Amino acid sequence: MPGADLKFDKCDDSSMDDTPIFMGCTWYSPDGTQAFDVSLLKERRATDKPQSAPWLVTGVRAAVCRPDKD
Repeated sequence: MPGADLKFDKCDDSSMDDTPIFMGCTWYSPDGTQAFDVSLLKERRATDKPQSAPWLVTGVRAAVCRPDKD
């Protein structure tokens, strides 16, 4: 399970002006034992349309380290 003390790191926009919006967001634990990445996609819509396109999750990656118990 993700720790309750996860810290938001950043979101990077890797899309181009006329393509769908591709975002990658990361969170981490302060002790360095957990890291989570989420990839998101959102279709661009014309500015004259009042509704917003939903964000779609295209990938999730988690890295969790645990100390060995002797």
